[in-house]
Amino acid sequence: MNWGKGLVVAISLFMLFILGLSFYMMSQQQELETEDYYEKDLTYQQEMEARTNASSLAHPIQFAYTPEEQHATIELSVNQPVAGTIRFTRPSDASLDFDVPLVLDSVGHQTIATDSLTKGLWHVQASWQMNNKTYQSPQWEIVK
Repeated sequence: MNWGKGLVVAISLFMLFILGLSFYMMSQQQELETEDYYEKDLTYQQEMEARTNASSLAHPIQFAYTPEEQHATIELSVNQPVAGTIRFTRPSDASLDFDVPLVLDSVGHQTIATDSLTKGLWHVQASWQMNNKTYQSPQWEIVK
């Protein structure tokens, strides 16, 4: 085989590789972090204010995950009624996302069973209202 045929074979193989890679990449599922990211961008300033409100509390919200006991614990030491939610999001599969109502016991704790969570990475974030102000926790991670 001469160099001309070798060059044509090499270019043809490279083109087949690029085409195969293109078809493979186009067939992959693409998940967004959030479906409504335009709307979320518009409320970004409100989220930042809510996070600032949460960090300025005398006793900021605390989160602990205990993999051995399969539960997560939220601790918020406040002397006022609180209404809010705890959001569990799965970055790799948005269909598994869910919310849990924030219901603190008399000492300001809430325990959430995590045994039903699918293995992998989870993001957890609490948001609540108190004294006509909105609060939002930092985003915590659970690796199950």
